[in-house]
Amino acid sequence: MTPPATARARSIYADIARIATVLESASEGDFRARVRLDPGHPLAPIAAAAERLIATNASLVRELNRVFRRVAAEGRLSDRANAS
Repeated sequence: MTPPATARARSIYADIARIATVLESASEGDFRARVRLDPGHPLAPIAAAAERLIATNASLVRELNRVFRRVAAEGRLSDRANAS
């Protein structure tokens, strides 16, 4: 049985709020939060794109921290970050 339109709308709004909360956390540097939606959910492509963006940013932060630690420890300004 399909839920009434108002219940579906409330669910969509709740999922939008979840995605927004996760993105807000990521914008503040907390890359641990995740939002996963069923692949058939209308917002699934947006949630998946948010997941990829967060994962990419987390990877970049890890790499920059690695380079910063190396420069601080060894004074090696020749070290390069790998952004891939």
